[in-house]
Amino acid sequence: MKYIALAISLFATPSFAEDFVVASYTAYISGNDLTNSSGTRLGDAASVIRQDRANFHRFGLADKSDESDPLFNDSFARSAIPDLIRSAGGMDSAVAKQIMRGNVQVYITILSDGDDFTGIEVSILG
Repeated sequence: MKYIALAISLFATPSFAEDFVVASYTAYISGNDLTNSSGTRLGDAASVIRQDRANFHRFGLADKSDESDPLFNDSFARSAIPDLIRSAGGMDSAVAKQIMRGNVQVYITILSDGDDFTGIEVSILG
C-alpha cells in the first residue's frame, strides 16, 4: 500500500521540465503601437508588442479588439517582453513583418516553468 501511495504522489507531482501556458490574450496592432510614447517608430516586432501593452495598461490607448492580460500592467513586467519572446525561440520572420506593418490581430501565449515566466509566443490571427 505504501508503494501505491508513493507511485501516485510521484505521478501527481507536476513536472516542470516543460513549459506550460499560464496566460494568453489577443491584441490588435495598430499605428499607435508602431511608435513609442515619444512618437519614434519602433525598430522590431518585440518592441511593438511591448508598446501595445504600454498603450493598453499605461496610456489607455487600447484598440477595440485588445484583450486584457494579467501580467503586463507595470513597466518592469513589460520590459521583459522582448527577452521572453527571444527565450521562446524568437518570432517567426513572417509574423514579425506583419506586425511591423500594423493593422493585424495577434495571439500572445505566455509560458512558465512553474516558477518563472519562460517565454512568449506570438502568432497572427486570421
